[in-house]
Amino acid sequence: MSEKELDKGELRILAKKRLGQRIAKDVAAEERIELIEELNIHQEELLIQNEELKKVQLELESSRALFFELYDLAPIGYLSLTPELFVKETNLAATSLLGTERERVIGKALSSFISPRSHEALYIHYRHVAQGMEREKHVFSIKRRDGKNLQVQFESNLVREPKGGFRSVLTDVTEIMTREMLANELDGINKQIGSSLDFDQIMKIVVKSASSAMGGAGTSIAMRDGGNWIISYKHNLPAEMIHLRLDDTTAKLQTLTAEKKELVFVRDAQSDPRNSNEMAIKYGLKSVMTAPLIVNGEVIGTLGFSFFDRARDMTPTEIDFTRKLAASLSMAIQNSRLFESVSEKEARYRSMFYDNKASMLLIDPLNEDIVDANPAACEYYGYTCEILRKMKFHDLNVLDSHIVKLEMSKSLTGEKKKFDFQHILASGEIRDVEAYSGPINVCGRELIFSIIHDVTDRKSAEESLRKSEAKYRGLFQNVQEVAVIYEHVYDDSGRLIDARLLEANPYWLKATGTELQEVQGKLLSSLFDQPYFEKSMQIFRQLKKTGEPIVLERPFPPNGSERRSSFFLIDDDHTVITGIDISHIRRAQQAAEEYSTRLERSNAELMQFAYFASHDLKEPLRMITSYLLLLKTRYRDKLDPDAQEFIDFAVDGGKRMDELINDLLEYSKVDSKGRAFADVDMNEVLETTLNILKVSIYERAAEIIFSDLPTVTADHKQMVLLMQNLVGNAIKFHGVERPTVHISSSFDGSEWTIAVKDNGIGLNMDNASKIFLMFHRLHTREEYPGTGIGLAIAKKIVEHHGGCIWVESEEGKGATFFFTIPKDH
Repeated sequence: MSEKELDKGELRILAKKRLGQRIAKDVAAEERIELIEELNIHQEELLIQNEELKKVQLELESSRALFFELYDLAPIGYLSLTPELFVKETNLAATSLLGTERERVIGKALSSFISPRSHEALYIHYRHVAQGMEREKHVFSIKRRDGKNLQVQFESNLVREPKGGFRSVLTDVTEIMTREMLANELDGINKQIGSSLDFDQIMKIVVKSASSAMGGAGTSIAMRDGGNWIISYKHNLPAEMIHLRLDDTTAKLQTLTAEKKELVFVRDAQSDPRNSNEMAIKYGLKSVMTAPLIVNGEVIGTLGFSFFDRARDMTPTEIDFTRKLAASLSMAIQNSRLFESVSEKEARYRSMFYDNKASMLLIDPLNEDIVDANPAACEYYGYTCEILRKMKFHDLNVLDSHIVKLEMSKSLTGEKKKFDFQHILASGEIRDVEAYSGPINVCGRELIFSIIHDVTDRKSAEESLRKSEAKYRGLFQNVQEVAVIYEHVYDDSGRLIDARLLEANPYWLKATGTELQEVQGKLLSSLFDQPYFEKSMQIFRQLKKTGEPIVLERPFPPNGSERRSSFFLIDDDHTVITGIDISHIRRAQQAAEEYSTRLERSNAELMQFAYFASHDLKEPLRMITSYLLLLKTRYRDKLDPDAQEFIDFAVDGGKRMDELINDLLEYSKVDSKGRAFADVDMNEVLETTLNILKVSIYERAAEIIFSDLPTVTADHKQMVLLMQNLVGNAIKFHGVERPTVHISSSFDGSEWTIAVKDNGIGLNMDNASKIFLMFHRLHTREEYPGTGIGLAIAKKIVEHHGGCIWVESEEGKGATFFFTIPKDH
């Protein structure tokens, strides 16, 4: 059948065809008069329309499900290049890494996006690929329009097609390279700390090198002096700050760092109460970070980094670098005091080595013996100090001894300071460690001094963070609905007043007709009209207050489409909004409502037709029957027995025609004439039914057994008609035994099930579905009278109430009819 709605003519032809197939064998030719046929055709039209409505509903549900599917694609940059290294195709991730839009990339030379200092390496990279190397990897510095420098790894292969060219996968390795760079810088600083230079010279070199490592940040070392702090060393800070004395009001951050004995970072130095705001405003300081310098368990100073260009966040790598540098400086300060006197030298050594919380080892590079280990190392590895001092360094390492010895030689020569190892604890557990090692002369004996940092948890966290970021990025970019992330904006009193757009996925950008560079960083108030902005802020404040996700439907300003929007918090200061276009759902709902209205109008017309048709049929039928009876009475003596019998047949046919018209009328009224549903006591319904059937019950001496029945939400009159048909059939189709009818009910939490069980003749279950069809009879009228419509009426009443009806039976052993009525419908 066509998916289009059938017009009235086609519907009528199909109804005639289907009806003709059903009743041709069941209704005598003289009974299929024109009006009855018309009535059944209209009824069949209604059923066909109902079928079409169900199809529309199924299509609507399928459409809705489609728009809730999410596609999780990895956000990997992809470039397709010509043999001359011009860009043929690129994906969104690649254009994002290149810092521009797709249309600004296609057809351009790849070198125009690469830092000039990387051009030669770029051409060598693709030359190697062209010469047959299957895959070539190289890291290039990207020259972005926004000024940000990214380190991107290109993994390329040759395209073996007629036109040739290259394909490259792009991965952002900026963080990885930053980690390596900071590790190398820390190695260099530790080497300076371990040199024989004057302590004052070492500190000046350290702050300068640290400033360079942190991108030119202002760097300072503030030492504690009683209740005050003095900036003893600085680089890239105003000249007047050298030897500047800070009191309680100007050294709030240093004091807090000393109290906590841990690193403290302040993103907004000019407003965060943890920092000295006036001093920050005076010097234009935007963000600041300090780490404690701890000697013998006491904070004697702080290492500080100051950022003046913009408020910024610190990466885990930068925080880790700062902590390790502070630890190294703490050791340097301790070391500086070793030269003051022999006694102080011993005391300071013991404090630095034995009392330090970091795991430390002294190793003989000639035979790999562990010469000494501090208590922290013994506790970490799970050995006593005596046992640990009898072990060799490679006993702790998963690497082969010759590899460990080779690495130690690099430490001796200063070629390498930082080592990544996997060490075995006494428990057998393998942990990831970073070992910072260098040569040290102890009483004329050259040893290797190693500081061991356990980085297992950090590496696990970094890996989890990487996977989470990749998953989130893929979901956010590829979810099949608009998605946008806003950062909350507050006034001085802390009241939420606006929101700044941080991220928007491609679907949001397409819906708004914008590019990410146009809207990123802009305020919500500048992106949308005032009513939409004010309503959004009300939702933001409610979300901030309750923390519960908010879902609502509203027009989307750029194109006016109706959308179902979901608001939820990422954290206290960030909100994600997602939305799907439900305009098509609204149109489908409207179409369904219009179709339902037409169906109701058709039902009303059908009911009116059935009423008048039955009325007009019954009147001449009564007249025919009456005159036949009159003819039989007046001319009884003048008619022979055959004529008398013919008249009886005609009168009986008229009565059956009258019953048939009444049943058809009742069938048509189920949907059309139903009353509003109300609470109906099924016990009262059964009492009324038994009163109607009392003659049949008396004549057949039937026994009716029933338990307490429920109160349901239904049409009282239709419930009586339903029970009358079921109980009446149970009495009518009895066997040789006295008819016994059991009526019971059950409840499963959502619907009531009522059962009518008899001990009658039963039926073959092959006919179980047929008995609910119009005019379908399993027995002749001579065996069991009736029109064959009763169970069709029962089925229609149950379905009108949102339930279902079925039978369970075995031929010769009775039957049980079940029907359900939902609790709420």
